[in-house]
Amino acid sequence: MCKEIKKITDHYKQIKYIDYNNRLNLFLSYSLDGFINIYTFPNCKLVRTIYVYDITNLKEILKIVILVSNPFPMIFCYDKKNMYLFTLNGELIKAKQIEYDNFTINPIIDKNCGLINDLIQIEIFDSFLK
Repeated sequence: MCKEIKKITDHYKQIKYIDYNNRLNLFLSYSLDGFINIYTFPNCKLVRTIYVYDITNLKEILKIVILVSNPFPMIFCYDKKNMYLFTLNGELIKAKQIEYDNFTINPIIDKNCGLINDLIQIEIFDSFLK
């Protein structure tokens, strides 16, 4: 049984992704309204709203949105064509086009101990290789 702490009503469309990072005491939500909202935890206070559709050229739905804490706090996300890194203030650090058709992105985020730097593993599957 879940206990409702606070109802969050800051998005006006369906929420597609929620990520929590206990090292930062923050969580985020990403919605089809094009916003990433960052909240404090456990108070659920909204501290930042980032409109990502202005930044993503293709107006694509982001497939994953993750809070990274190490080496420094930032947001990683990607859509069908690009990967993005944002500061927690919503400033674009870097956008990189994905040059492969068949790939998997695996974020490896150490949210507890802080023993390793967070990293993003990209697996490329090329059906033409034999």
